[in-house]
Amino acid sequence: MNAAELEKMSNLVAEVFRVELSDSLKASILPFVSFLKWTNKAGPEQDHLKRAAFAWYKRAQMPARLIKDKDHAESFVLEEIEPMLSERVEEWTKALREEGKAEGLAKGKAEGLAKGKAEGLAKGKAEGLAEGKAAERRMVAARLLTSGMDAAEVAEVTGLSVSEVLTLRETLPE
Repeated sequence: MNAAELEKMSNLVAEVFRVELSDSLKASILPFVSFLKWTNKAGPEQDHLKRAAFAWYKRAQMPARLIKDKDHAESFVLEEIEPMLSERVEEWTKALREEGKAEGLAKGKAEGLAKGKAEGLAKGKAEGLAEGKAAERRMVAARLLTSGMDAAEVAEVTGLSVSEVLTLRETLPE
């Protein structure tokens, strides 16, 4: 039996099943209030049923804590219950949304930090490698110059520009 069929039925058992089949806590409030109306119609001789209903609903919704122990909801007037439960659902939804935002922000920061670190390491490695190769070419050029090779030939062999080779030659001891 689905929720629409249960809603057409007008009895205590249908209301219990509507609460059980609710797809969210917010959706369970109206059937629960309807259930309580049924118990009120029955009069004080059904107070034990009302207390049992509250105990059952408190256990069913325990993770969300819509009804808190300090509420003493059993003594609430029926008109107070629906607004209280609706307000709690809103608070619960807001708290979950804030928790989700905080988790998302933390995850985004961690991912951004990891990505930035990886990119920085890759860039640093590439720059270090390029600097090492350039230093090696200058060292080879210096050896070739001290062995008497012409600046143009040294530039061709090492890949340095002629002006770099000439500048390097000026720094070499004679």
